[in-house]
Amino acid sequence: MIKETFDPHASDDDNESITLEKGEETESAAAVGEEPAEEALEEGLCPRCKKRKVAKKHDYCYRCEDELRRTKIPLTGIICAVLAIAVSIICVVIVALDLAPAISVVKGDMYAIQNNWFAAHSAYAEVQTSATEVQNALATNKVGLFLGSLTNPGYGVKSKIYNTVMHIYDPLRAYQNSAYAFGESPDERYLKTDKNYQLCEKYYNRFQDTYLAVQEPVDLMQGMEKPDKSEGEKLFKLLEESRGAEKVDDVFLDYFIYTAATYFDLGEEKIFECFDQMKKDAEASEDDYTWLYYKDYADELLRYGHGEEAATYYQKLADRDISAYDPVRGLMNAKLLAGDVDGADKLVDAFCRENLINGENSDSNYSLLINMARVKGDFEEALDLIEEAQSKYASVPEYYRQKCLIYLAQENYDQAFEAAALCEQNAYYIASYYGDATYYTSDILMSTVYIATSLCDKYGKKDTENAQYISEILEDYKTLNIRQEFRDIVSGKTKVTDYLREGVCDFI
Repeated sequence: MIKETFDPHASDDDNESITLEKGEETESAAAVGEEPAEEALEEGLCPRCKKRKVAKKHDYCYRCEDELRRTKIPLTGIICAVLAIAVSIICVVIVALDLAPAISVVKGDMYAIQNNWFAAHSAYAEVQTSATEVQNALATNKVGLFLGSLTNPGYGVKSKIYNTVMHIYDPLRAYQNSAYAFGESPDERYLKTDKNYQLCEKYYNRFQDTYLAVQEPVDLMQGMEKPDKSEGEKLFKLLEESRGAEKVDDVFLDYFIYTAATYFDLGEEKIFECFDQMKKDAEASEDDYTWLYYKDYADELLRYGHGEEAATYYQKLADRDISAYDPVRGLMNAKLLAGDVDGADKLVDAFCRENLINGENSDSNYSLLINMARVKGDFEEALDLIEEAQSKYASVPEYYRQKCLIYLAQENYDQAFEAAALCEQNAYYIASYYGDATYYTSDILMSTVYIATSLCDKYGKKDTENAQYISEILEDYKTLNIRQEFRDIVSGKTKVTDYLREGVCDFI
């Protein structure tokens, strides 16, 4: 029997020798026809040192095996490796959770590049929706709550939302509603670095300073029971006295003066005189004020029959935001005023294709489609579109106003009044609950309600649900400045049917 011995203190040559017990002999490898001894030794070398033979029933030679036994286990390395794996798994989970919000951000960025600000806003809003869904799904334990909190949108997304609000509305309204984007208690340190917020704050402070300087004449104007042109001239002088005062912004002052000119209905010459001064002051400023007066200027140009010039300003506004309803409606009316019904129809179709929401028409799409169907005399189609639109967007005042115009064109004054009353009610609801009084203070709405109510009172049966409020509404409208051409419709000098079947076919 072969017995191997190992002395760790012996030399390598001593450990390589093998002692044979008495009575045993070894045969020569050559005698049994084996391979050369050198090649056989190569096969039994220790894989670690590659010098000594592997000990029997071991994986290494004795010396290497002894050294390996004395090697310490790298616990620190193992712990680090386990932690690295754990962190990697957490990162993968976080990436998976943030995937849907991240896609929404990319979609929003793409729409923003195209100047489709409504679609961009909708995409960015989905980020919070997706994060909330993830948080609700994980809110079963502390670990889930922690992982869910990691999906909360940061100030980067909030800033993008604020940017869309600024483009959809204007800097003043964006600043007033900044809590919508940044929350009720935003980090002031971040707001100081947000360029859009700082820009809106600058405009808002200028507006406030100017308003404080002209508050007295503005309050006098608002306190009047009825517009008086002679009083209007006095107010103009008071407003002009503020020009050049400390902190008074000339462009905002010009806008207050223009508002007074329209309130007192001082006529085309005075109104465009106000705009000429406003444009001059705006162009002299380093800041952009076109968001303040372009739409009003285009509306006044259209109102006084300058449709071609109005279209240039509407087009500039439409290029800034391809999802904006008002500029496209203005362009549509400018084409209708020029008798280009086909051009208006193509314009509306192009807008609707670019502003679908999940493949369906938006509320703005429906408003334009309904208007075009009514203008072309397709009243049944228009009413069907209104019914379809109201099933999706129940509170939009414009749908009721369009219905009112249809009934007026058909001389159905009772139903026209009912539609007008519902139009005003929905506009009041939006102003009260959402803080958006844009439509409620619209001259177009007030003109439509005034005409429909007056004609119902004069020619209707007054047997409808809201007929009891006719006298009350007319009493309220005595204090409003209604244009003479609309008073002519009520007095009978102009037929409402002719007015709604020619040109723009609307009370613009």
